[in-house]
Amino acid sequence: DEDWWGGVSEWFSHLKSILSGAVKVAEMLEAGDPVLVHCSDGWDRTPQLTSLAQLLLDPYYRTITGFAVLVQKEWCDFGHKFAERCGSFSLEGDGEWSPVFLQFLECVWHLLSQNPQYFEFNENLLIYLFEEVYSGKHGTFLANEPYERNSYGVKETTISVWDNVLNNNNNHYNNPSYESGKGRLYPKIGVKWMNVWRELYFRYV
Repeated sequence: DEDWWGGVSEWFSHLKSILSGAVKVAEMLEAGDPVLVHCSDGWDRTPQLTSLAQLLLDPYYRTITGFAVLVQKEWCDFGHKFAERCGSFSLEGDGEWSPVFLQFLECVWHLLSQNPQYFEFNENLLIYLFEEVYSGKHGTFLANEPYERNSYGVKETTISVWDNVLNNNNNHYNNPSYESGKGRLYPKIGVKWMNVWRELYFRYV
């Protein structure tokens, strides 16, 4: 019940708004209409909507390699402020921490849960990315944009998060339910279609 969830937390309402926006973008593009997506600054809600819309429209981005390309392109290369949103290079009290990337990952998880046959990867990949974005081990998620990463020399001093993901011998992220050739994804949008992501939030319980 949407009212009950709203009384407990507004988290699902935020996820619903993000998914609804992505569906709207996908519908307009599918109809041949030009779409300009821009939030107040362009590095938080913008990549949430653009990456999810591409995930809905293009099956390539629902493959393991394609999803890596999507995250790298829309989030890392276009300047999502990972350092400030995830606290890797920021002070504890700077007020910039925000679970923007986690919201994106959880939206993907809801799409995956509804339509597992559309995705080459499983939820292990999403949980891995969630954990590693806060670990500080990978230059992929350090700093706020490519110029800063180059200035800090992260390519020379850290490893990419995609090295493990794209390892051909690693089957940990493969989805046995995947059916290649699936086209446009039409998700069910609404709090009543959402569930708690137990494998993420309860993984240490």
